[in-house]
Amino acid sequence: MLYVLIIAMLSSANSFAAISLTGSARAISGTTIELGGKRISLYGVDSPDVRQYCKLDDGKPYPCGRLAAESLIRIIGAKTVTCQLSKEEPITDGRCFVDGKDIAITMIESGYAMVSNKNLDYNPVLNDYRHHMSEAKSKGIGLWQGTFIDPSIWRLNTKIAKPAGG
Repeated sequence: MLYVLIIAMLSSANSFAAISLTGSARAISGTTIELGGKRISLYGVDSPDVRQYCKLDDGKPYPCGRLAAESLIRIIGAKTVTCQLSKEEPITDGRCFVDGKDIAITMIESGYAMVSNKNLDYNPVLNDYRHHMSEAKSKGIGLWQGTFIDPSIWRLNTKIAKPAGG
């Protein structure tokens, strides 16, 4: 265990290869999975909360957060998932793959994930993600088929809003 932590500390911030998990995974949301007892947020991306609704171009609301989670469930299926973690913690970021393909890219291509607004870095991985997001936007698929509140802002507003009597 100490050996793994030392290797992780010696790795660069953008390197995820030092700690790796492989096995069956379960989707928690559109960009979070559980694998090997750890919750892993897909590196560099965000998706609507499972309770979040978006609007189609005609103004009709639809459950975009639930659809994002269902998209991730379909991508993972019963397949083996491999995640390269950024650090050894119960909840961490990671780059995860199914059949050798980056799950974050697949989610971005489906239109149900976007490059997180907290990732302002311009590294090759995030640049690739931005390219795929631009393509999904131009196709008008997933979130891009209408309007939505940025997931991080929606979560912040949901935490601030208190129910009456609560």
